[in-house]
Amino acid sequence: MLSLLDCQSREDYFTICDLLIASDDSSEDVKKWARQKKLDSICSGINVHCSKIPPDIFLNARNHTNAVEQTHHKSNASGKRLSLLQAVQRGQRLDERDLAQYSAFHEKGVRHGYRQTSASERFYNSEKRERNKRGRKRKRQEDQETRDNNNNDNIDDSDNADILSQYSSSSSYIFRGSRSRRGRGSQQRTSSRGSQRSSHLSLQRLASQNQQNRQNVSRETTLAYRQQEAEIRRLEIENERAELENERAQLDIIRLRQDIQEKS
Repeated sequence: MLSLLDCQSREDYFTICDLLIASDDSSEDVKKWARQKKLDSICSGINVHCSKIPPDIFLNARNHTNAVEQTHHKSNASGKRLSLLQAVQRGQRLDERDLAQYSAFHEKGVRHGYRQTSASERFYNSEKRERNKRGRKRKRQEDQETRDNNNNDNIDDSDNADILSQYSSSSSYIFRGSRSRRGRGSQQRTSSRGSQRSSHLSLQRLASQNQQNRQNVSRETTLAYRQQEAEIRRLEIENERAELENERAQLDIIRLRQDIQEKS
């Protein structure tokens, strides 16, 4: 099958396809594949002798479709569902712009996107992507910790409410039982009420202390998150400053080249 790429004539190409189709050893999938490779739209992109493109252009063309995909994306930016005349006119303008950008780069070294392709710039961009990735991961972890803390706070609040309700129920039951009993003096009832109020105040202080601790933890988490945001913003500003300096240096190089070309 790979020999289709190396055929020295159109006749050899179709002969190999016919042999694959007529062979008893070929499965139905192979025969179907060979019939599909005999189509003009397919064979013209496989073998140079089956294409109407001049051989020198065919052999020097790239073996991928990245440029076509890029042109497709740029053409969609100018509009979709156009009439035939509008599509032809806008395609012509797109081709003219691509040729102008190509000529500017090869004749004067000016890139249309002002994007640096040096090894240092690629390393810098890689480090920047990794740093942003770590920042997003750290933010997701902090958000998850914040949600877990909120859930724990809700659980603590419900536990405190249950404790208070149970204590109130038991206190009411004890108070009713003490009233039904006879023979106890007023001093015993007074001491019982005092102990109940003391226990109730202790529970309230405990609940208040828990609430205050949770608020302190929330404040510390918020403060740490804001400090991290400030650090990330500082790094972004430094990166922007470095990018501006690189662009300024590139513009200086372009002006220097233009001056040299004008003098020569």
